[in-house]
Amino acid sequence: MKVFKKEVEEEKTQLDIYCWTVAHCAPPKKLYLANFTWVILRSQSEDPKFQKEIELLTEEISKAFFHPDLGTL
Repeated sequence: MKVFKKEVEEEKTQLDIYCWTVAHCAPPKKLYLANFTWVILRSQSEDPKFQKEIELLTEEISKAFFHPDLGTL
C-alpha cells in the first residue's frame, strides 16, 4: 500500500488530499490498483479528530484485498 498527502489550493482554499493506493498483481500481464482519496481543509490537518480519522482510514484501507480469482475472470 502506498500512502501520500498532497497540498493544493483551489479557489483560494487550502486543502490537503490524502491518497491511499492498494495494488494487486495478477501475473503474467495484469496489475490492479484501488485508489482511495480523502480531502480536508488544511486547517483541519492538525486537529486530533481528523488525525484519528486518517489513522482509522489508513488502518482499514490496509486491510483491503482483491478477490482471489481476479485476473482469471
